[in-house]
Amino acid sequence: MGVSTTRPLERVEIDHTQLDLFVIDDQTGFPLGKPYITAAIDHHTGSVTGFYISFTPPSAFSVMECLKVAILPKVEINKIFPSVKNTWDVFGVFETLIVDNGKEFYSIALEEACIQLGINIQYAPPLQPWFKASIERYFSIINQKLLNGMEGKSLKNLGKFADYNPIKNAVIDFSSLVEIMHIWVIDIFHQTFKERIGDTPAEKWRKSVLIYPPLLPKSALDVNITLGLHDKRKIVRTGISYEGLIYNSSELALLRQKILDNPNVTIKIDPSNISHIFVLDPIKEEYFSVPAINQKYATGKTLFQHQVIRRNAREYAKSSVNMNNLMEAADRIEEVVEKSKHTSKNRKTQLSQKVARYEDISQNSVLSSKSNEQLNSIYKEMNRSPENLVTEVEKKIDPVSSDKIPLTSFYDEADDWSSDYSLGGINNE
Repeated sequence: MGVSTTRPLERVEIDHTQLDLFVIDDQTGFPLGKPYITAAIDHHTGSVTGFYISFTPPSAFSVMECLKVAILPKVEINKIFPSVKNTWDVFGVFETLIVDNGKEFYSIALEEACIQLGINIQYAPPLQPWFKASIERYFSIINQKLLNGMEGKSLKNLGKFADYNPIKNAVIDFSSLVEIMHIWVIDIFHQTFKERIGDTPAEKWRKSVLIYPPLLPKSALDVNITLGLHDKRKIVRTGISYEGLIYNSSELALLRQKILDNPNVTIKIDPSNISHIFVLDPIKEEYFSVPAINQKYATGKTLFQHQVIRRNAREYAKSSVNMNNLMEAADRIEEVVEKSKHTSKNRKTQLSQKVARYEDISQNSVLSSKSNEQLNSIYKEMNRSPENLVTEVEKKIDPVSSDKIPLTSFYDEADDWSSDYSLGGINNE
């Protein structure tokens, strides 16, 4: 019993696991706990299409972040990590995404994103591990081969190692783990002969895409919008309210005047950056960026951070929560976080993992830091003047309504996409 495929990206399997390794904070050296990894595997070539490591438990967010990595070209990885010697050539929109029955795979955001990209979601039957054997095998190899012997690895059967404490023995910081994972995937896993495919994943991919070139959207920004959270909101005189924050701009006010009879619009939210949202213009059938009114508060914050702050503010506020309450709550939480960073190593790892999640210690933060101008250009592009961004977005993509298929135009086989993705995945014309 098994699965058969005839071409690359015909079938991609995705899943999560918690790594059997305690890692430490890059700055303080204190243990953070065991991070989670979400990974996607192309069944036909055995190649890893993408992975995402963070302290966020399996969620729609971690799925979306993994899909971004999986779909987009990884042209800057060798610049970010010079220790990686081979290239990660795997990219493209897949035909079918195989998932299990976790609630994160039933999210509206994931379903809509896959519709826009033309991806079919297929749920694995319960109690039939062979249905997604590729990803299960991959996680097994990670824990048995990559992490085996590393200081900080948790042992299921201590036996003669009864005195071994993985937390106290942890020496690998989080950013090093992200780099190690890239080296292992690109230089070891992809270069190792696999009997099932009769080749190495890297070579199988190279040969296969000569016959079946991968389908690639023409804009990385379009992919980021597509893989954002989806919601419906009403435009009022003050703008759009989302999670207690107000978003407004001259473009939004103009749109409101045009659709007064039905001012409800679709919005997309990037959970890693709440300084702006994307609003779908139902007339032009395109998204445009709308900034948060209070950029001092919103810039640099994730949706999770804001939700924690908002919850804290509610507990302290005697009446309704306002922006001052949020700013004060943010300061209180930051004090707790800083104190937690410098407490004893014996503190509970559950608390450490919560701090790591709040601080957004993740693969994204590592890549942004390591890549300097390359990957940070994406967020600078999004955070600068929204008025300028709207014009630039219109030049770069041919956006359509989130209810239409396909989401955007794709490259033809003969098109050269490399220059468009050479600066961290965004066309900077």
